[in-house]
Amino acid sequence: MLRKTCPETRLAFVVLVFVFFVSADGPLGFFASFAVLEAARRGFLVKWRKAYLPLLRFYPFFVTILFFNAFFFDGEHVLFELSILRLTEEGIAAGIEVCSRVFLSAALANVLSASTDAVSLSDAISWYLSPLRIFRIPVDDAAGIVALSFSFIPKLEDDAGRISKAMKARGITSGRKLSRLILPLTVAAFRHADELSIAMQMRGYDGRNRRKAEKGRFGVADILILLFSMVFCMIGVLVL
Repeated sequence: MLRKTCPETRLAFVVLVFVFFVSADGPLGFFASFAVLEAARRGFLVKWRKAYLPLLRFYPFFVTILFFNAFFFDGEHVLFELSILRLTEEGIAAGIEVCSRVFLSAALANVLSASTDAVSLSDAISWYLSPLRIFRIPVDDAAGIVALSFSFIPKLEDDAGRISKAMKARGITSGRKLSRLILPLTVAAFRHADELSIAMQMRGYDGRNRRKAEKGRFGVADILILLFSMVFCMIGVLVL
């Protein structure tokens, strides 16, 4: 059903699901969030490899978040203490909660970018931001930037995988991998942006004559999906 919805409905669905992720607390909230994410992935017909597997390459990032929360979060139940380091139960719980929310949100972004092309996503964002045109805000440019940033996620994930394999082949240990992964990824991001900028200039893009995606028709599936997502968002805010 999600595959049949228009891009505006998909974007609203993703935003509401993200609110549900942020609002849900505790183990029950996490399992409910993962169930909603799995339902969205299956509804958009996205393979689990595209949604979850690329995120596993960034495990040092999640380990860092867990470490800082576990040892620097104020709590009453101290498990270990050494100088300024205080390992607490509350810190571990907070670190797991933050990591789970970041992981679920990133996976949801992967699902959206894999199921919706950049042009359709840009048109959907521009449609929601259209009231800001009365303040002379360049809505189309802002929407295009956001949509292109979503389309860059799979490219950067592929680059991270290739760089990680290259470092492993050169015998770089995992302890030094994170610090050496940041600079090549930054260079790769600037390279992709430069290539995209040159391609847009060669095609005469000036921000006024934009290519529009074919508009989908708002139907029964869109209404059901919006009602479903609003109900789950309210459950996350009021119950979980």
